Amino acid sequence: MRKKGQVILGIILVLWMLQGKVIYATENLEEQEISLGVVTANTLNIRQGPDETQTIIETVSKDTEISLLSKLGEWYVIQTPSGKVGCASMQYIQEKEQNIGGETENGLTQMTEMETMLLNTINQKRKENNLVELTIDDELQNVARLKAIEMVEKDYFSHTSPTYGSPFEMMDQMGITYKVAGENIAGNISPEEAINAWMQSEGHRDNILENGYNYTGIGIAKSPKYGNIFVQMFIGR
Repeated sequence: MRKKGQVILGIILVLWMLQGKVIYATENLEEQEISLGVVTANTLNIRQGPDETQTIIETVSKDTEISLLSKLGEWYVIQTPSGKVGCASMQYIQEKEQNIGGETENGLTQMTEMETMLLNTINQKRKENNLVELTIDDELQNVARLKAIEMVEKDYFSHTSPTYGSPFEMMDQMGITYKVAGENIAGNISPEEAINAWMQSEGHRDNILENGYNYTGIGIAKSPKYGNIFVQMFIGR
């Protein structure tokens, strides 16, 4: 991890699952619209990931209001009144508002202005180097947003989540499939400054310009410490 002025960068090894090759990677995230839901079951288990086998991190009772951050398949990524962030089955939650975590009515991810700015700039860098542009993967987008929110809520700056483990472990828990994967993180006030700092860092730049990636997920969360926490996850399929 390197520090440049007010810019904080994280570098993580990227695991090539098929070739057994290792390269360096980086990470990024952004704020999104949040709606409310009400628990309809007598009790509802909040789990680490979108699966009944995942560890229970909290149990809430009927009529509890929870924040709906995004969707992962048939599960919501939620935040409980106690501040814990996890996953809960959609069948036990009644939405109070329609727009959930920046998603449109057809279920596709609606990009925020800052997320779009970062994606466009990253893709411009790739085009300049004759590389394929990255496409947003809706579920990976929600995972990146979850990671960024958790980094702010739990006040840590690391590729290793205290809840989900490494980026690869987190992707696996959330059902993300990939042949190669990586992550960039930064603490900064704007996408432009975060990208400029990444491009001046060999490991981060190599990750942005990695030919093996074709999908990405971006999240940006407001941070009282850094201005924003940026999380960018990369995968290749």
